[in-house]
Amino acid sequence: ALDRTKLTVQVMGLGMTGFAAEEELRRQGIACELADARNVLFLLSYADGAQETERLYAALHTMAETCAPLCTSRGAGEAALCALPPLPETALTPREAYFARTEHVSVTHAVGRTAAETIVFYPPGIPVLAPGDVIDAATLRYLQTMRAIGARVVGAADASLDTVTVIAKG
Repeated sequence: ALDRTKLTVQVMGLGMTGFAAEEELRRQGIACELADARNVLFLLSYADGAQETERLYAALHTMAETCAPLCTSRGAGEAALCALPPLPETALTPREAYFARTEHVSVTHAVGRTAAETIVFYPPGIPVLAPGDVIDAATLRYLQTMRAIGARVVGAADASLDTVTVIAKG
């Protein structure tokens, strides 16, 4: 049930995020297929042989030896905060939220409001908020932390996550 051409390396033990590891490996000439808060993913194809895999191993080994002390400046503390927030309460069905009047509010004013947009980080591509979800403080902290460590925001009207689209009051 495993794809033998894909190699996932968890880097949290180094005190760094997958995004920081991807950046470091890129400096060494190694391309990652994907990175997330905790991991980097490599795709090894039938065209890759011993030379390519040794180069990847050497780059990972070098990173493990040299980067760990630097990781405090690269989001190590933030990586520890990447635990998923609890499932949000649902105030409206997605359909009701879709057809409701909306407005954009600052994240500082979003707690207790009902989301009118889907906010996803890719990877993994699983919604953190969906239309109709009640926005809580834990979810907002998670959104801001993931954005701060370099996660790619998908679906949000404001990819910076400074504002969120919510159901209008009244």
